[in-house]
Amino acid sequence: MGSRIMIVDDQLLLSMSLEDAATSLAHDVVGVAASCEEAESIEVPVDIGLVDVNLLDGATRPEIGRLLASRGCPALFLTANPEMVVDGVEGTPGILSKPVQGDALAGVIEFAVTHTKGISGDAPGSLRHFQPASVQ
Repeated sequence: MGSRIMIVDDQLLLSMSLEDAATSLAHDVVGVAASCEEAESIEVPVDIGLVDVNLLDGATRPEIGRLLASRGCPALFLTANPEMVVDGVEGTPGILSKPVQGDALAGVIEFAVTHTKGISGDAPGSLRHFQPASVQ
């Protein structure tokens, strides 16, 4: 069984690309949100979040990552503005700069999923790794 993934991005084409990548890897996309408010309203269990830093309702910075981590769901940040999350966020595995290439995205999703299951491994070169994906 695949992991349950939530996508938080206000760019429709990128959200669709992320959803396609996740489902092609046998994961279930259980929610898609374009704003912080929409992300907060998704109440189904989620194993990992793919989160943009700037959304329709403004720059979320690390807040969405913290929210998801507090729910036991690590967030992988995907952004064209990696400088907005310089120090990382506790409970999140890392950040991937946009634009995201398909192979890089697949590798990052697999890395995050294995870390949520407690399996260690090397972070893909495209990912700026913060820490193991464990919530304190």
